[in-house]
Amino acid sequence: MQGLFRLTKLRKLTLSDNEICRLPHEIANLVNLVELDVSKNEIPEIPESIKNLKCLHSADFSSNPLQM
Repeated sequence: MQGLFRLTKLRKLTLSDNEICRLPHEIANLVNLVELDVSKNEIPEIPESIKNLKCLHSADFSSNPLQM
């Protein structure tokens, strides 16, 4: 998955229903990302680095065991 974070012009990323256990902090490298869908995975927390995605308008973390 590490090569994915070199796609800095990527605008939409859908990784739903893939048994992902965490999003790495390198998600912040996707500086042009507008839409992120990581629903239906096993992600327990939203990475702090996601706040650096200034273009992000939509993020779907539904159906994840998020700990608040």
